[in-house]
Amino acid sequence: PKSHSKRYFLELIDEKSPRFVLRNLISRYFKYYERKYWQDHYIYPFPKILIICPNVFTKNYLMGFISETLEEKEIPVEFFLALRLDIQKGGIQSDTWEAAG
Repeated sequence: PKSHSKRYFLELIDEKSPRFVLRNLISRYFKYYERKYWQDHYIYPFPKILIICPNVFTKNYLMGFISETLEEKEIPVEFFLALRLDIQKGGIQSDTWEAAG
């Protein structure tokens, strides 16, 4: 059987990260997409961005910020968020992730 590689960016957020650091992290992905570096250098679609959040407060904040930015920029970047505790308990499963946007 043929193996199928999955490409994604994975971020693990520190619980002490201030909100401006979180906003900058998300903004960098949008800029990376807009500059078309990936699209110009790889034949593969732009990877999904997986973000592991330390707590519900951070996850909710990022959900809102990502949704607003997606709506504003109208760029087809896909973000998926999960809680670190859920991953520690059940591993990385498809139902662990929640789409932002």
